[in-house]
Amino acid sequence: MIILYGSQTGNAESIAYEIHSRLNNNEIKIMSLNDSLFLFQNKEILNYEKIIIIISTTGNGDVPINAEKWWRFIKNRKLEKDYLNELYFDVLALGDSNFDYFCGAGKKIFKRLKQLNAISLNDINTIDDVDGDYEDKIDHFLDLIQ
Repeated sequence: MIILYGSQTGNAESIAYEIHSRLNNNEIKIMSLNDSLFLFQNKEILNYEKIIIIISTTGNGDVPINAEKWWRFIKNRKLEKDYLNELYFDVLALGDSNFDYFCGAGKKIFKRLKQLNAISLNDINTIDDVDGDYEDKIDHFLDLIQ
C-alpha cells in the first residue's frame, strides 16, 4: 500500500500521516502526489499495488501545488485507456461545500483513474470542512481501506 497526498494548506497531508500512523505498518509508503510521479511514469512498479489518495481542493476545483505535476501527467489524453489496469485505489477528498466545486480535485482524480482502467475499491469518500466531522470520516475511511 502507498499513501499519496495533495495538500495546499496541510490538512490533507496531516490526514495522510494520521492514516499512515493508525495503519501501523512500516511497509506502507507515504509521499506527495508530485513525489510519486516516477511511480506512475514507470507503471510496472504499481502493478497490483493499492494506493490511497488523500487530496484537498483549491481554487475552482483544482489540485494543490504538490499534486500539479502528477495531475498534468495523469490527465494526458495520450495515455492508453488501460494504462493503470493493474492498480487498485481509494480516494479521500477534502473540500468545503460552500464552494461550487466541492471536492473537485478528488472527483477529477477519481474519474480519471477509472478512465485509465484503475480499479476503485470503494466509491470516493469526502470530508466537508463545513461539517467538521473529520475524525468520524477518517475512522470510516480507515474501516473501508483495511
